[in-house]
Amino acid sequence: LQTVRAIGTAFSVRINESDLQVLVEEGRVEVAKQHAVMTPGAEKTIVSIKTNPIAVLIEGQAAEIAEGPSAGPIKSLGVAEIERRHAWRRGELIFSGDSLDNVVNEITRYSDVKITFADPSLKHLPVGGIFKIGETDALFEVLKVSFGLEVRADGKSSFVLSKGQTEQSG
Repeated sequence: LQTVRAIGTAFSVRINESDLQVLVEEGRVEVAKQHAVMTPGAEKTIVSIKTNPIAVLIEGQAAEIAEGPSAGPIKSLGVAEIERRHAWRRGELIFSGDSLDNVVNEITRYSDVKITFADPSLKHLPVGGIFKIGETDALFEVLKVSFGLEVRADGKSSFVLSKGQTEQSG
């Protein structure tokens, strides 16, 4: 269990399946791990929560926190990168050379659309662009036009991405 405590600041926390990401815009944020400590007594066992600070982030810094005793590397980010990461606040997602896998994860995070890959190698395609949250058709159009990918509906809100068919001359 992790805790994030604001120390006069503006920050964001993103929770993923395996970690959480903290990005500080202003001030300082302390990141800590919590664990339960059981102390047996004569009549009952006392459970208390102990907090172990693992990182302090300042303005312009970000870190990924996974299970374990320490935070991942603390990165210093420029204003443009902070703005890009917080574009979701304006209803946009901005990508700049991100893997298609990351783009799909971000797009689907904000919708009920499910997107899968027929060919796992497509996950590594670098993608850039600005997309409005919820407008998956714009992403699909970019993938068709710029990468020649096929987007096949696989149910009402489910789509499969695959390599486009090439014409064969005969």
